[in-house]
Amino acid sequence: EGAMRLLHTPNAGGSSVWSEVISFETLAFMVSCCKLHCTEMEIEYMPGSKITDYSVKVEGRDIGVSVTRAMKFSKNNDQMFTEEDAEKLLSKKLYGVIESTRGVISQNWEKQILHVWTQEEYMADILWDTYERLDNNLKSNTFVI
Repeated sequence: EGAMRLLHTPNAGGSSVWSEVISFETLAFMVSCCKLHCTEMEIEYMPGSKITDYSVKVEGRDIGVSVTRAMKFSKNNDQMFTEEDAEKLLSKKLYGVIESTRGVISQNWEKQILHVWTQEEYMADILWDTYERLDNNLKSNTFVI
């Protein structure tokens, strides 16, 4: 039900709808009491705020979920995803999560989830190693999966 709602409700644009649908399905499988609370356009923010992709309710708690993809494309498939790519992606997304938590007015998020999809397993390893080295303030209110 939640995945279908995400799929058929307009979002803020971009090509991320399937990533968000699969993200929700994954969370709902991992945490059986996880229910979709609000889609991207149903969450209310202060003007100019960063936004989050959707929110869920888990045991009565509101949790924001931001979804991103770690990818590296090249014509000849000769460019690898690097630590620099990982740091840029994680820093940008984690900052956005902090800012959307500050700007949300319709919910009270104690934590958010940053759900990162990768093309290859080696990318997940690079992302994890990079995440471990990031400033704790940047990671303060976010679970990364």
